[in-house]
Amino acid sequence: MAVSIKELKLKKADTKAAMGVLCSKETDDSPMSDEDVASFQNLKTECDRLEARINRLAAAVADDADDADPVDDDLDKAEKNWSGQTKAFNQNQTFNIVTETKNRSPEKFKGERPGRWIVAQYHAQKFGLRAAQDMVERTWGDDLVRKSVLTTAQPIIPQDFNADWVHLLQSKAVIRAAGATVYPMINGNMTIPRQNLGSTGSYFSEAAQITVSNPSWDNIQLTFHKFGALSYTSKELLEFSPLDAAGIVANDLTSRLALLQDRTFINGTGAGGTPVGKIASVATGNKIPNTTSSGVTFQTASADLQNLELQMTANLVDDEGDFVFLMHPSVVAFLKQLSSTFGIFPFAAELNEGKLNGHRVMTTTQLATNLGAANANLTNIVLMKPSHAIIGDAYRWAISMTTDGSFLDGATQVNTFGQDLVAFKATNANDFALMHNVSAAVLQATNWSLGYTAAGQDSYTGQAADVAGSSASSALD
Repeated sequence: MAVSIKELKLKKADTKAAMGVLCSKETDDSPMSDEDVASFQNLKTECDRLEARINRLAAAVADDADDADPVDDDLDKAEKNWSGQTKAFNQNQTFNIVTETKNRSPEKFKGERPGRWIVAQYHAQKFGLRAAQDMVERTWGDDLVRKSVLTTAQPIIPQDFNADWVHLLQSKAVIRAAGATVYPMINGNMTIPRQNLGSTGSYFSEAAQITVSNPSWDNIQLTFHKFGALSYTSKELLEFSPLDAAGIVANDLTSRLALLQDRTFINGTGAGGTPVGKIASVATGNKIPNTTSSGVTFQTASADLQNLELQMTANLVDDEGDFVFLMHPSVVAFLKQLSSTFGIFPFAAELNEGKLNGHRVMTTTQLATNLGAANANLTNIVLMKPSHAIIGDAYRWAISMTTDGSFLDGATQVNTFGQDLVAFKATNANDFALMHNVSAAVLQATNWSLGYTAAGQDSYTGQAADVAGSSASSALD
């Protein structure tokens, strides 16, 4: 009985698998027995014999194809009918190469399949479609290439997929990183006693009454402010995506909350249940407008920066080498290009080292640059003593995933269970305060950002989705 090349290759694969089983028995301490050695040699001989048969049969098939006569009239008519059916098929269906290849190892088709397809197309043009399909089946047993002979437009080269995905461009949290003091709020609240006034000493005459004075205390009250983020996706995305879709969603929610609390610690006003942030907590006298809003020079900018530091040191906030500037990246760019009357750039070298006037500089895009009237180019520059910034952490951080229940997406009711969706929820709670309202100073700087007035308090840079398919030759979009 005639045997096809495909059957011979399967027998050869089984033989090699049996050889592998014998080899697996052998270890450094337990060599292969004489019986196993003999069996291995017999299998190797059989494998060589099958390889020789495969080569002979492949050569014979190739000779048959070269010597084949052109198709007769009946076959030519059948081929035309087949071509008509193929055309109709191509107008209504798309061949899914993923279904055919997903269970095959890459070595099974990588490099070979394009060559097989070219040979098959040549045979189709010379001998007809059915003759080419029969040749593919008898020679390689490759069902995908056999189907692809239907038309040159069908995709046969699957696109490679890189699971090392491109990450979102996003800001960095600065308040915690600067060195803020963190207290745990185990019960969701905390009272911190603070001395706000001191007693008074005085000289007095003999037997005179000593002036009476008393120190005074108040409290810093920390109360948890709850915040969170909610997202959802289809269950199929989590099940079938080659990426860790659940991990990506969870990490994105975590990043959004980290940047939300950092933005609130800087800009929060207490509205909408938010904590009161650093800028709103600063004493009125420590909020300084810059000297000039037009024609800013190195001299005026330098004076404004020194005045910012003076507001803190004059109020007895000890530098101790840990003052930190917070500013938008556009302010750093502005100061780097600001030259003196001698044509030098005094700030540039120090800023390249991450410092300004001897103090650390931390940049964040969560400081707006369009705070003035009619979006005028105004931004806040903050100088702070980071250890005087208090974060009360309720340690209620939690992230959960569910397929039950429902929720509102805007005004739309989304049924997680009924729509077979997966919802992700991340929540936390904390509060913020300054130890003293002079522990930071704010310079309200106009025209210090090279004209950059993008929407303020950006936590990430977004872009329109690119939904175009692949333009590669014979690619599967």
